[in-house]
Amino acid sequence: MIGWLNWREIEKNNDWGVRDKDDATAAMWNNDAAGWEQRTLKERDYNRRQVEALELTEQDDVLDVCCGTGPLTEWIAPRVKRVTAFDFSENMLAFVKEKAEKMGLANVEYLQGNFNTMIPGVDAPRFDVAVTRHSPAQGNILRFSRWATKRCYSLNAVYGAALLSRSKTASPWIRSASENGGKMNFSTRPDGRMYGFNVHFNLLYDLGANPSVDYVENRTVFEKASKEELYTAVNQGRPFSKEGFERWLTVADSKISEKDGVLIYTDIQKMSVLSWNPSEIDWDRAQELDI
Repeated sequence: MIGWLNWREIEKNNDWGVRDKDDATAAMWNNDAAGWEQRTLKERDYNRRQVEALELTEQDDVLDVCCGTGPLTEWIAPRVKRVTAFDFSENMLAFVKEKAEKMGLANVEYLQGNFNTMIPGVDAPRFDVAVTRHSPAQGNILRFSRWATKRCYSLNAVYGAALLSRSKTASPWIRSASENGGKMNFSTRPDGRMYGFNVHFNLLYDLGANPSVDYVENRTVFEKASKEELYTAVNQGRPFSKEGFERWLTVADSKISEKDGVLIYTDIQKMSVLSWNPSEIDWDRAQELDI
C-alpha cells in the first residue's frame, strides 16, 4: 500500500478491530438491548443533532449500519426516502420497529445480519448513503464504505487526551472472548483517542478519498449530593466501578462546583462526524488490503 503507514493494519488494533467477528460475539448485543435503549433515550436530543449534521435529501436511500435500538434511525427516517435499520441483534431491531410504529414512520425497513460477514451488493443491495455510529463497522471502514454509492458517515465519540487510560477495564469483548472461554477478559482496551477517526481519515485519504470531519457537542448539567452520584449519573446508570470513579475524578474533580450543599458538574460530550464519498476510493489499491 502506498503511504507513510499501513493504516488498515493499524485499524485492526482499534476497539472494534480486536474483537471476534463471529456470530456468537455479535449475538452478545442481544443480551443488553433494553439497557442500550434506556441509555440512548437519555441522549435523544443529542442524537437528533448528530443526524442534523448529516447531509441527507428526500431522495436518499439510507442504510443505518449496526443501528442498535435506532437512536439515529428515528431521526434519519423523516428526512429521507427510505432508511434500512441493519443490525445482528433481533432485540435491538425490535426496539427500532417499536419506535417506528409509534412515530408513524412508514419508510423504515429492517435487515438482520452480521456486518463482518455480509457482502454488499450480494447479501443485500447497496444504498445511496451509509451511516454508522460506535459500531463494529468501525473495525473495517473500507468494508463499510462498500455499502454506499454516494456518501458515508462514521460517527465516533471523541475522547479527551486526559482520558487516554479510560479504556483500561475488564471486558468480555476485547481480544478474543472465545479464546478465554467466553469469560471476562482483562486485556487493556485500545486507546479511544489514539485509534479514533484519525486512523480512518488517513486510511481513506491514502486511498484517494477526501474525507471531512465535523463535531457535534453536548453539554449536560448534573446536580447531586455526592461525587459518587455525579459519576453514576454521568455514566448513565451503569454499575458503579471504584477504579472507573477514581480515574474519572482525576479529570472531573477540578470542574465540580458546589452551591447550597449541592455538587454541580457539567459533562461535555463530543461526537466526531467523518464524511466521505466512497466513489473516490481507489478500490484496486484497496483490494490489496484485507477487507
